Amino acid sequence: EARGLLEAMDRAGLPSAAFTALDAQFHVALSSLAGNAVVSTMMDSLREAIRTYVDEAVAARGAWDDLVATLREQHWGILEAVEARDGERAARLVREHIEWFYERTL
Repeated sequence: EARGLLEAMDRAGLPSAAFTALDAQFHVALSSLAGNAVVSTMMDSLREAIRTYVDEAVAARGAWDDLVATLREQHWGILEAVEARDGERAARLVREHIEWFYERTL
């Protein structure tokens, strides 16, 4: 599921609203891969808040194409680390992803 969501996010010309909806779904799918029901449930309940926050942050900052390119690259790196069962690398990449996003949007 996570891989399919990233493939959909890679489509050229994807409207920002569609991208952010897929982005929120990807975060939920990724959390389910951790096998922790509490984390997965928490992410599922936060999905709409995440999507709304990303929509608002992107609208306020502009530079959509640059932002999306970086998000795609980061998401693929995280998924590849998870699929390789490299927990340390996955955790580092998730942390860097969150820090990068907040630095760019706050």
